[in-house]
Amino acid sequence: MRCSLLIILSFITLHSSFGIEILNQQKEIYSPSSENCALSESCTLKSFKLLKEDFLVWTQGEKNYGTRSAVVIETEKTQDLTEYVVVQWIKGCLFASTEKDKKVMTSLPYSIQNQGVFVPFNFSDWTLDSPDLDPASMSPGPDYPELNRHAFYKTSPSQDYFNGDLSQYLVEKAPTKPQFFITDRPGEVAFSSQFQPSDGSPPVLFAKNISLQFQTCLFKAKAVATEISHFQLTPNDAIHCFNWESSFLYNFKSQKYESSSEISPACTSPL
Repeated sequence: MRCSLLIILSFITLHSSFGIEILNQQKEIYSPSSENCALSESCTLKSFKLLKEDFLVWTQGEKNYGTRSAVVIETEKTQDLTEYVVVQWIKGCLFASTEKDKKVMTSLPYSIQNQGVFVPFNFSDWTLDSPDLDPASMSPGPDYPELNRHAFYKTSPSQDYFNGDLSQYLVEKAPTKPQFFITDRPGEVAFSSQFQPSDGSPPVLFAKNISLQFQTCLFKAKAVATEISHFQLTPNDAIHCFNWESSFLYNFKSQKYESSSEISPACTSPL
């Protein structure tokens, strides 16, 4: 067996001091086996971890739902950290849904910066998830040529990876222990009972929805080209990948958000 893998899935409800209610949590830990790590040149890697949380937070009196993730790289020595980079692929969409006269309509009004340009936030197939032309996640990109690819990776004295008050970017402070991480927060969604259409018609029931899947993969940095046009690797070439999702789909009948392991049909066939 090429690697050892420990997967821990838990679905719990927690409350943090920041007013965020954690609805469920996914943890995965990957460690390369000592006998086969030479195949992927990853013998300096101690572990690669994923922490993903779906959460509920109140904002201006409304319930907002979202997902946040952190991937943590730990190596044998601090100087080994920059041997690795994370590359992420994305699939799915953000979409809007409205109900009027008991009829539900969906649309795709949202956009995102991907690979240097703004595009509709709708990916029908697996697509590199990078705002700039460097496929490596959290790379400063060509706008900051003076910074290295790991400048926006983070370090923290605690394991509270989502606490921005405790974490620092590598551009601010070099790591003092052989561990760094990056975080992601794909978006938040909410329901409104008094959404005002732009055409001045009466308010309608409105919901923002998220239906996304991710593959977050670890590579040796030297294998990942600094420009997407030269990047030919796939998740199958990675040292390891984590699969996770963010799914909050509003059901107007039950009047609540629901989740699905499948990409919503609204991403491919909006009504």
